[in-house]
Amino acid sequence: MSSQYIQECVTEFFSKVNKIESALSSFSLGIEGKREKVSSDLACFIQNCRNINKNYIDAMGNGNSAVDKATRDSIDLLQNSLTEWENNIRRNTEGQEFMHRNERHLLTMVFGQVKTGKSTLGNFIAGQKFLDAEFDNEYKHCAHPVFCEEKAGRSGNITTDALGNDWFTEGVVDTTGAIQYFSLSGLRWLDSPGTGALKKDGDTDKFTMEQIVNDYIDYSDLGIFLMNSSEPGLQADLQYIEKMVEKDKDILIVITKSDSIKPKIGPGGKFMGKQLFPKTDEARKNQQEYITKELNDRLKHRSKTGKYNIISISTALANNAIKEQDDELFKDSNLDELMRIIGSMASDDAVKLKEKNPKKNLNSLIDNIVHGYHSKVSGDIEFTGIDEMIASMDMINNLSEQYKRDIKEKTAKITKNVLSDAKHRLCVEAECWSESVNKTGNAIAGDKLASVINNIVSDVLQEELSKEISKVIEGFQAKQVEQLNMQISADIHKESAVLEHKYTEYITVRRSARGFIENVRSYFGKKYYRNKAIERVAQKSIDLGTNVDVFIEKTISDLKNEIPPYVERELLNIAENYFEIQERYAADVKHELIKLRQQVIDSKYKEI
Repeated sequence: MSSQYIQECVTEFFSKVNKIESALSSFSLGIEGKREKVSSDLACFIQNCRNINKNYIDAMGNGNSAVDKATRDSIDLLQNSLTEWENNIRRNTEGQEFMHRNERHLLTMVFGQVKTGKSTLGNFIAGQKFLDAEFDNEYKHCAHPVFCEEKAGRSGNITTDALGNDWFTEGVVDTTGAIQYFSLSGLRWLDSPGTGALKKDGDTDKFTMEQIVNDYIDYSDLGIFLMNSSEPGLQADLQYIEKMVEKDKDILIVITKSDSIKPKIGPGGKFMGKQLFPKTDEARKNQQEYITKELNDRLKHRSKTGKYNIISISTALANNAIKEQDDELFKDSNLDELMRIIGSMASDDAVKLKEKNPKKNLNSLIDNIVHGYHSKVSGDIEFTGIDEMIASMDMINNLSEQYKRDIKEKTAKITKNVLSDAKHRLCVEAECWSESVNKTGNAIAGDKLASVINNIVSDVLQEELSKEISKVIEGFQAKQVEQLNMQISADIHKESAVLEHKYTEYITVRRSARGFIENVRSYFGKKYYRNKAIERVAQKSIDLGTNVDVFIEKTISDLKNEIPPYVERELLNIAENYFEIQERYAADVKHELIKLRQQVIDSKYKEI
């Protein structure tokens, strides 16, 4: 048996992590200015929106129209979004502070379901078995890693052995309930709670296991996702990997426990008990190809993704190899390749990774604020973006415009109905007026008639608007229409006619004597007479009633001219003003959203 290869692997691994330590010794993130600018812009936007809500919400009422409902939905969406954005800015700030605390180390975070061997692999990388090895190696010459907890969901995640050394607690159940870590030179290895871990007695209510994992995904420099070889490619695992890769995270997928127990046969075919063997190259290849296919299917429509690699390992085989000083068994475990990959990924681009990650996180946060983010991963943080909010404000205006068009289409029908009903009511009222004039003989002046007729038309229009517009706008509440101001100069008065009758009246009148004889006789007193025809004209006054028919005809003619523009004015007033508050609200919020959109986009890193 030989351990030379194992020693060389450890030496190479330490040269890589020491290289990281040297490269990051003077590194500083230095992105506070842009992050604070985004936070300041968002805080200003939130305050402005709260002022807008204060100015408008009480005045909107509780209408049932599509515009009212869309406005209420937008208000709720905005208020929820403001809370989401504040929480995510807070989480981003906490994440950046976390990265600052770890800026001199390359953060390698291990994710995976419970029982995938995360803590066991962490202890291996920390050197647990190498310290007990019978051969010399680099682990025996470096300070023992200090194990700490970053955020705990439950206690009891770190175990101290008999020599006083700390290690991750290992077990067959979900023992890890915190973000716990150790530092090995320039490498900081973070062990996370198992995704899908169940709540236990003693778990804090403040943090769920799922939340702890999701909070830290964005802030790792390298991501390692473990899958159990007994059930690789679980949908829940693929969702987490999809999320990390779609966020442009480079990730190493590690299929753990890639081994099997077989009978150990000694000389002469003698049964020597059971022994742990690596899974065959073909079995490992098939599992890796299956996961690759599943991930590629999920990511084929993504425009921007990170890279991922897949490797199969057996930590148990590696531990046996160290104990037995068996180089070939160590190779079979594939831990040599894993150490080489981790070291190369970390050391070759340590500074670039540290510079890129916080910038990518800030840009990702801004993209989420602008475009929104809706994940399929359980427990993941979601955003309602500015673009969605703008679309909801546009929806208010679009619905309002549709109502305006529908109201306009009612103009002809309402005009016809108002004219018809007004004519009917005018005729009924006119008969009463006529009767009054007939009885009293007193005329009714035009200004008094105009007042009543204007009221009639306004009342009719009020009724028609309530009836017809409520068919367009759900729950329509008609405001008092403006009074019609039609001028009437004519009055209603009694009328009569004078009939004339011509006739001839004959009367006897004296006449002069004619001739000699009549003159002689006239001399002695004789009087002579004649018949005279007189043309006479007899007049008689006939009562014709009132001029109501003429008045009605003239007034109806005037109404035909007055009512159409009157109806159009009132409908235009409804169309332009009924949803005025909602439209102004949408316009003011959209203005603030567009302003914020440009501000945060200007804060993005153009090159990473």
